[in-house]
Amino acid sequence: MPVLRLLYVLIVFSVAATSLPALAGGPAEAFYGHFVGKAIDQGADEIENRDLEVHIRPYKNGFNVEWTTTIHRSSGKVKRAAFSINFRPTQQDGVFSSAMRKDKFGNARPLDPLKGDP
Repeated sequence: MPVLRLLYVLIVFSVAATSLPALAGGPAEAFYGHFVGKAIDQGADEIENRDLEVHIRPYKNGFNVEWTTTIHRSSGKVKRAAFSINFRPTQQDGVFSSAMRKDKFGNARPLDPLKGDP
């Protein structure tokens, strides 16, 4: 379930970045920055506090989204998950695709959540 939440955050950022009109530095420029926050997740068994950190920065012709989630469980256990995904422009203006996976020729390919990719 946490992977689905992280995917949701990524989708929100990618949709927001592609819905902006073209700016001087590109459509994602308005989102560049370092963001820190907290969240509370109430699961069936317990309430978990989460620390969230997101970096959005330029990367080649596109941008990079890097985020970390630190989960503090009531048992005292701490779990950390970190992801970094590059986005590159597509043939359609203002639309970007993830470019995290490499194919057998070394070319960056989009991730496919339906095939188990994050």
